[in-house]
Parts: sequence; structure tokens; C-alpha cells
Amino acid sequence: MPADLRLPAWFTSLAVGVVCLSGCGGSADDEARELAQNSVIAKTNPVREFVVSQADIAKPAPGSPTRAFLQYWANLQFQAWTTAARTYQPGLRRVVGEGLLIRALEGQGPTYLSSRPEIVSTTTNGKQSLIRYLRRSAKEAVPSSITWERDPNGRWLISYDPLLNQALAERRQLDVQQSLDPLSQKPIPAAARAGQSARKLQSQYAGAREAARAASTAAPADTGP
Repeated sequence: MPADLRLPAWFTSLAVGVVCLSGCGGSADDEARELAQNSVIAKTNPVREFVVSQADIAKPAPGSPTRAFLQYWANLQFQAWTTAARTYQPGLRRVVGEGLLIRALEGQGPTYLSSRPEIVSTTTNGKQSLIRYLRRSAKEAVPSSITWERDPNGRWLISYDPLLNQALAERRQLDVQQSLDPLSQKPIPAAARAGQSARKLQSQYAGAREAARAASTAAPADTGP
């Protein structure tokens, strides 16, 4: 079978398991249990030691950005992609595009399944809060941060997430690659350019908001007597 037509390893393993349920030796119950333990579904559950539990979420004060952050991470661990996407500010979702945002978060699923945030500090200034944390996995602890803003309804929403930049770039590049040349073994230039453009969307949104704030607070020009 040509390399570009090979089925993914997980699909092949699953297919073999399904065939064995009806044609291999051993009891059907034993085979069903073994398939369940090795299936794609079983492997998508978060590693237990990294799960952000409801008990973890309940520790920070109700209505705090820290609690919102832990709930967001838990939503990603349990593949609630749409709910997680709605944790971003509406303006940012419009700039990025709801579909791209959801697919980008989904593409980063393994990162959230295999790690949990260890919060280092939370600095809140009015309606804005910066959370510094370590993304701790079995192998490393990577420093990162995420910025939240409280909306008029009192809900904390993400205004800037450094992890999202790479996620958007990878997802957009893959989308364009699959659309224009799905059989290519290398990224095509158009896909690479699209990925780099997507990487900048969040920064462009932040820059536009900052410029709008500066314009609204600027003193009126002195026109003289």
C-alpha cells in the first residue's frame, strides 16, 4: 500500500480488535474487555495524575479568574471544545473564527491530556488578571501565562493565551494543506503562509484593542482660544 494511503496505526489496531471479537480464540467477554482497554476512546481520557478535578476547581474563590482558568483546562481535558472556545472573548472569537478556534483547541488535545497547570501567581488589576503557571507534565514543567478580563456580566474571559498562537498556526496550516494538496509529504508554501498568518491573529486583536483604548483616553487637541 502506498505510504500516503496507509491507515493510521490506531485505526489498524482498532480494526484488528474488532475482527478478533468475532473470529479469535478466547471468550467474547475477555476480548471485549481487552479491546476496551486498548481502544482509541480509552486512550483519549486524561492521565489520572494530571486530571483537573471538580475538587481542584472548587479550591479558588468563586468568581475568581483562577477558578475560571482551572475550569477551562478541565473542559479541554474532557474534550468540551465548544465550551472551552467560549471562554475566549467574543471579539477574539470573531477575529480568529469560531470554527478555526475549536479545531485549534482540539488539535492541542494531547497537551492538555498529559499535563496540568501549577499556578505560580495571579495578579489582578481592575478588570484584568494575569495568571502565571507551570504546565507540568511527566517530563517537564514549562512556564507560561494567560491573560483574563472580566466582562460586564462579571464573567472572566481569556483575552490572550500564548499557547493558542502555535495551535492556530498548526491547525490553519493543516486545513490549507488538506484543501490544496492533501497527498503532499511536505508543507506547501500556501499552507505555511496561512499558518504564519493565523499565528498573528491573537496579537493583531490585542494590538487593535490597545489602540482603541489609547484613542478613547487621549486628551482632546488644544485648539487655542
